[in-house]
Amino acid sequence: MSNSIVSRPLVDLRVIPSELHDAVMRVEAGIPRGQVRRAVFDLDQTLLRGDIGEAVHARLLIDREPVRLSWDQYRAMVAKDPPAAYLAAADALRGLPIEVVVQATVKLVTTSTRELLLERSLIPVPRPHPVMRALIALLHNLGFAVHVITASHQLPARIVCLEYFGIPEERVHGVRSAIDGDRLSDRLLAPHPIGAGKCDVYRTFVGTDAPFVAGGDSALDLPMLDLVSDEGLIVWVGEDRVRFEMMKGRLGGRRTFAFVHRTATGSRSRAQAVA
Repeated sequence: MSNSIVSRPLVDLRVIPSELHDAVMRVEAGIPRGQVRRAVFDLDQTLLRGDIGEAVHARLLIDREPVRLSWDQYRAMVAKDPPAAYLAAADALRGLPIEVVVQATVKLVTTSTRELLLERSLIPVPRPHPVMRALIALLHNLGFAVHVITASHQLPARIVCLEYFGIPEERVHGVRSAIDGDRLSDRLLAPHPIGAGKCDVYRTFVGTDAPFVAGGDSALDLPMLDLVSDEGLIVWVGEDRVRFEMMKGRLGGRRTFAFVHRTATGSRSRAQAVA
């Protein structure tokens, strides 16, 4: 597989709201010299607008690949038990050639289509959140090692993280399938990066030092966000401030919190850092 699918455009850091930019700079200035600068983010609906795991699942079904979970079955599982649904979606890829999953992801990255139509459902084609893409570029410029921990399958997650954010594959951790030759096997490898399992993934593959910056969008991300150092920054991506305030109340401490609206394009009025 080629290391690049598309030519990544330069990122305009000016789309980062001033409050968020200043919060990052304050955190960076307070990191002791010689200490590793780490950041960790969720992927779907945080760095991306959309869900890469769901989109690849839909793309494979549209292409009539032998995926072992229909779209309606998956959505019914999500409504009842999201963590179980995410694992079932990853497990449904068992037996597929790795190249088939790669090419399905490539189709999503290179298409101009905004949505996929499947079983009467419209599934968004994931695209990078412009503010979050600029934030990742800023963190890279400041020398942060940026990691992603996602409940989507690791294979497509690594492709989009490299293409859209320049995050190396070894720093992207998703649900992992054991490999059988050139195919995905029927065995999912622990730890599973869902809920508290994201903390297990962080400690296993990233390290024991606390990250200084983290970002997420759901209750399943809270254990990972709570890994952030007391002087660190937590970025919440969402559509209303109620859940943001609830998250702040649960995590609290001396941390700085930033709210980024899911539809923000860089307007300073749509993101705010709160001491």
